[in-house]
Amino acid sequence: MTIWLLQLPRLDDTFSWGLKEVQNILHDLHQPVEVIDINAEITKKFIKTTHWDSIEDYGIKGKSNLPIDEIKKLITECISKIQPQDIVLSCVFTVESRSWFRLVHAILRKKFGDKILLGAGGQGIKEPGDRFDKSEWADWTLALGLANVIFVGETVKTIPDWVESNFTLKGKVYHQHQTFPNLGFLKPKLLMEDFDRTKEVGNYATPSHRDEKYFRDGGVKIHFTQGCVKQCTFCDVWHTWPQFVMKDPHDVIKEIDYYNKNMKVTHISFPDNTINASNSQFIRMLELFYDWKDKNNRHDITWSSQFAIKPSNQFSDEMFHLIADTGGELSIGFDHTSDDVLQHMKKLYKWNDIESFIIRSNHYKINITNAIWMVGYPTETRKDYDQYEKLIDLIQQENTILAHNVQVTTINRASPLEKIVNIDFGKPNDWHNDFIDKSVRIDRKNKLDHSLQKHKADLWQYKTTMVRTQS
Repeated sequence: MTIWLLQLPRLDDTFSWGLKEVQNILHDLHQPVEVIDINAEITKKFIKTTHWDSIEDYGIKGKSNLPIDEIKKLITECISKIQPQDIVLSCVFTVESRSWFRLVHAILRKKFGDKILLGAGGQGIKEPGDRFDKSEWADWTLALGLANVIFVGETVKTIPDWVESNFTLKGKVYHQHQTFPNLGFLKPKLLMEDFDRTKEVGNYATPSHRDEKYFRDGGVKIHFTQGCVKQCTFCDVWHTWPQFVMKDPHDVIKEIDYYNKNMKVTHISFPDNTINASNSQFIRMLELFYDWKDKNNRHDITWSSQFAIKPSNQFSDEMFHLIADTGGELSIGFDHTSDDVLQHMKKLYKWNDIESFIIRSNHYKINITNAIWMVGYPTETRKDYDQYEKLIDLIQQENTILAHNVQVTTINRASPLEKIVNIDFGKPNDWHNDFIDKSVRIDRKNKLDHSLQKHKADLWQYKTTMVRTQS
């Protein structure tokens, strides 16, 4: 019996670090495990063809003009080594992975029937806003027989429990950590495996592609925090991880040191929602990191993470110095330029704080790899939207923002926003209220996209993401 981990097609050509972590857990449990990277094979075969847009579209909408017979043939070839009595686990990385999961697991079930055990995990199995073990998609998938077991929440405990049961646990298996999950210290063999990935990417020019060169050459992901201390109206993080947890900064440095001794680390990505939830702990981690770099003569290592804006008086010059001196690059949800909208979002900062942060980042030469802005918020008036002119004026000056990402507001289940809009979660992007609807949101996004592109500075390149649906 072999456990196969499937990397389903994604919106880019990177390999899921989550699958590496699962692979590491299974290795520690002395289980025979192999990886099949369907994502890489489909990318290599179709990226230069006229079908590529349809390939990507399928992940987003679940339907497109796919060369479906060719796709099925390629998937069948990819899974040819799988035998009856084996176990297959797929990473449903985002909701965009669901269409591919359905197709791949339908092929597996048709080929093997009940002789094979199918499972799934990943953030894409839950709807935004679902709490604890709730997942309508998981219930539907289990009912259809496309999976025998679905891991909801963190797998660092559920997978060992599943293995200990001799793979007899069925249905949804749930666990949420009260302390930070111990997923560090992946084995050098797993880190350095070559999945023969093409270096070309599709139409989704997202900041993750900026990290590709790092992860090809020795980049690693290290968890520092999980969850968020805020409860912003539009966000699902505080539903997904109801409790904010953080590692001791010294433990983060131990992991950095481990990877440095086992491979030549080039870049550290912190997959944290709010790395600076605690300013003091964040600064302490950077201080320790700088000292470690000095001791090991590794000031060439860079790092990146999501970062939370706060009132400017909470950010000391020391913090900016440390981010710059340790090679930090930040991805920041600024969210809006209107103080009224920011206040309704339950943000504690205002436009002046955003402006100050951008100016200070420029002064310290800190790259903001991705600046995220929202349009079409339920309370956003035309006057609120027009406040984006302040952003256009600001970015005409020299600045270190490398990419702007304009997102249309979506409504999460159990969100405070659900109470002030009309929404059918069967068509979640069609929500509306008395003065804003889908057409208004799309129009505002397109206009802001155009303005940002028109006024771009030489020092940063304009990027945007398309609206993702779950139809």
